[in-house]
Amino acid sequence: MELACRDATEKPSEANLVRLLDLWSADWKHRGRTLAVGPGAYERYATLGLFGHGGVVGVSNATGLREACAAVNGFLRSRFPNGTWTLIAVLFNPRMGLHRDIQNMPGHSNHALALGDYTGGRVWIEDDDGDSTAWLADKKGGRELRGRWLDMHDKPVSFDARPQQRSLSFMLDEDYTNV
Repeated sequence: MELACRDATEKPSEANLVRLLDLWSADWKHRGRTLAVGPGAYERYATLGLFGHGGVVGVSNATGLREACAAVNGFLRSRFPNGTWTLIAVLFNPRMGLHRDIQNMPGHSNHALALGDYTGGRVWIEDDDGDSTAWLADKKGGRELRGRWLDMHDKPVSFDARPQQRSLSFMLDEDYTNV
């Protein structure tokens, strides 16, 4: 693990980060926020940094492995040089449905990047001028939303976290998504 942290820090490549996450994720104890995003939304999940949920604010337990957190942060800084964040969510094989990140500070973007050996790797973002639609079920039956797909397979993307978003079911062997 120490060597993987050093490699990912000194040479922040996709391959080095995936190797680090493969080693580290074996120790992740919980399945994540299944109630918030639905069962089967991902296989493994960890949050690094500051979180807020249900009136509770704190620093995640996974943040305790400082060398790994520094490596992940360094990698993301190399891909999002002007980005800011207080939390990094790392998901393995995500299949998230339509959702909004309402805890994000207004005016601050989500940054996303999908890594690994697979095909696919897109995120759907609500956009009134988009060329794609999604169905949002609600208490009144639901409504159709317009949006667009962004390719994020080894391509950093940034977007407003407040509108609806979802990740496409990936056709993959392995995939990590940093948000």
